[in-house]
Amino acid sequence: MFNDTTIKKGFSSFDILLIHQIKNHREFFIPILEKFLYNGQMHNKSFVSHSKNFYPLSQYKLNCMESVQGLFIQVKDELFTCCCKEEEKIDSLRKTYYLEPLKELRKKATFHYERDRRFSFGGYSFKYYTDKGEDDLLKIKEELLEQGFILYKKLNSERAYHKK
Repeated sequence: MFNDTTIKKGFSSFDILLIHQIKNHREFFIPILEKFLYNGQMHNKSFVSHSKNFYPLSQYKLNCMESVQGLFIQVKDELFTCCCKEEEKIDSLRKTYYLEPLKELRKKATFHYERDRRFSFGGYSFKYYTDKGEDDLLKIKEELLEQGFILYKKLNSERAYHKK
């Protein structure tokens, strides 16, 4: 039986209701969700899906960017990801929630984006795409480097990495 726990495809009706409640009452719901996770009543991938609604609480940063919980940022034909000290900090938090390290997640994301798309049934976007004007690109790259991001990959085109 095929069981893909890497890519979450859609939300249940309960999850949709929970999304709005978490956004409005983070401090109330976060301890409850953590308890469910630790007691085995919630899958860790569901916890991650809901954690993007914990923003701006930075202690729940489970990916390279807090607000969108993304792994990659694409600027034109360059793909950036977090690195080093920031990655270590994120990985230690991910471990407490039974999640794989970012290095493993990057492997899965790369496979997901670079496989033969003719056999694809959709999936989850692991990255954030920015399409700013030429004047802003250098500034964006400088800010990314200052925040601890590194160039992960040079792409063959400026087409969004996660699209067909």
